[in-house]
Amino acid sequence: MGAWSMPGGDALIANAFKVEVGGKAINVKEVGGLKKEFDMIEVKTQTITGQYVLRKIPGREKPVTVTITRALTDDDMFDKWMEAIKKGAVDRRVVVVSVLTPGDTTPVKSYTIKDCQPSSVEVTSVQAGGTSALDEKITLQGWEMDIKKGG
Repeated sequence: MGAWSMPGGDALIANAFKVEVGGKAINVKEVGGLKKEFDMIEVKTQTITGQYVLRKIPGREKPVTVTITRALTDDDMFDKWMEAIKKGAVDRRVVVVSVLTPGDTTPVKSYTIKDCQPSSVEVTSVQAGGTSALDEKITLQGWEMDIKKGG
C-alpha cells in the first residue's frame, strides 16, 4: 500500500518532515509559511440587462515567506549566508520541505521554494537562570513555490 492510499483518508502526522537548503539537509524543529498564494484581480462588468457583476480572477503568484525554527547550535550556515548577502552577493538557494510518513523516508508531498534568500535571523529570548533551549528562527524570502505529490 503506497503513501497516498491511506485508509479512510487518514491525515498525515505533522512531525514527519525533512528540510533541505541548497541541497544540504538540516535539522529543524518547525517550518511555517508554506503558502502558495495569488494576487486577486477584481473585474467589474455589467451585463446586457444592466446587472453589475464583480468577479475575482487570479493574477500573479505572490512571493513566498517561509520561517524555519531550529535549535541554536554552532552551525553558522545562515549567519554566513546573511553575511554574504550583506556584502552584495546574489546567493539564492532552493529550499525543499518534504512531508514524510512516519518511519519512511519517501516524501508524500514536497514543497520546493525557488530562489530563496534569508531576510532575518532571530534568536529566542535568553533568560538569566533559564533552563530552556535556545532556538534560532530564520525567515526566508522566495519567488515561487512548487507543490509536488510524492518524491
